[in-house]
Amino acid sequence: MYRICGLAVVLVLCATSTAHALSIVVGTYLYQPNTPNQVFPIYVQAAGGEEVAGLELHVQLGDGGALMGGSDITPIVGIDALSPGMLFASNGQVSVENSAPPAYAEALIITNFGTITLQPGSNLLFNLTLDSVGAPDLFGLLPILLTGTAGGDTSFFDVPVDITNGAFAVVPEPTSFAMGLCTTIALGAIFLLRRSNK
Repeated sequence: MYRICGLAVVLVLCATSTAHALSIVVGTYLYQPNTPNQVFPIYVQAAGGEEVAGLELHVQLGDGGALMGGSDITPIVGIDALSPGMLFASNGQVSVENSAPPAYAEALIITNFGTITLQPGSNLLFNLTLDSVGAPDLFGLLPILLTGTAGGDTSFFDVPVDITNGAFAVVPEPTSFAMGLCTTIALGAIFLLRRSNK
């Protein structure tokens, strides 16, 4: 009995030690075709009281596109981490910013002085922007990566963070949706007719 209790305590301690106080869940987003400046907010969840001095931010759509060794042609991705209401807005600067359009962007954001204390719950970390003007309509979900990008992983300087990558897709145009629905109905009718003729 004591061994089982001891094992349970060890397992709980191990699970607790591997879970981080900060987490980012990117989510799934639908973007409009042929539209500039579409904004999708990305939040960091905190227990509260964590202090950070900077952020190494990497954002990749799909496989990163040709400049990052991939082949996906995506909307142009951008990042904004210093607008009012964001974590680094009042005490931050972008010290390095690079992009490999259209599908990859990165920034090194540091505080002007000291650290920033996170509030309990959701803290607005940055806005992901998509510009789909002239981009082909992509059907199906493609990943939005903050970890596992061609340029590295997103991370805070001083506090570990758990990140769940997300996905994005184009909002289907009504005509495309209607055609898809008609095609599905027609195929279903053909299947039923063939089945009834057997």
